[in-house]
Amino acid sequence: MVKQSVLIADRDVSFRQELRKKIVSLDYPAIFHETCNGPEAVRYIDCLQPSVVFINASLPGLAGFDVLERISHVPISVVISDNAEDAVRAIDHGATGYLRRPICTENLKRTLIRIGTPEVARPFSSVQQVGYPGRIFLEKGGRLIKVNVTEITYLRADRDYTWIYTTDNSAYLSNHGIGVLSQKLDPDKFMRVHRSYMVNLEHVQELYRDVRRFYLLVSGEIEIGVGKQYVPMVRELIF
Repeated sequence: MVKQSVLIADRDVSFRQELRKKIVSLDYPAIFHETCNGPEAVRYIDCLQPSVVFINASLPGLAGFDVLERISHVPISVVISDNAEDAVRAIDHGATGYLRRPICTENLKRTLIRIGTPEVARPFSSVQQVGYPGRIFLEKGGRLIKVNVTEITYLRADRDYTWIYTTDNSAYLSNHGIGVLSQKLDPDKFMRVHRSYMVNLEHVQELYRDVRRFYLLVSGEIEIGVGKQYVPMVRELIF
């Protein structure tokens, strides 16, 4: 098996060494790099372009989640934290996995197996998705309104909630975060293009760029900027 380039980003040198030893003990072939802070993690990721990054959510200088937003190269990312709430944030930032400190060897083993499979391109989920809904019910004015999924144009995160917009210019507020919704909607039709936005590709009319970034124009003349870490996926739409 070809060795993978792995970056471990954590302020604690003893933790980095321990994680490195555990990965080696699980027969995962890797060439290791290490860093102890956020700004350096950004430089290492963009320059070294590792295949996999194990990154602490609370890096000094620049938090791990902020690092994932700033990088140009998009590796397989596994978020490490001692805060269980960061698991949801990891999904929202497109991470493939989440590990709680102290690292459980069995959980690490499952993560390494996962990142070695074709499914690695998709963010992790604790729930096995079976099929995708053609219609959903959304609350508006104290009632639950049926909405055909094909009529959804885009979704916008609002802290722990998500605004869902439809072709008739209606807006519905979901109690689910955008990361959770990205697991519930068909990935062949809905694409995450920014930390705060997901679009229905059927309603994307234009893709263009200025000097600094890409933009999508969604039905209804809605302009949505593409986040750096999502640019590679958007480029795949260009023929």
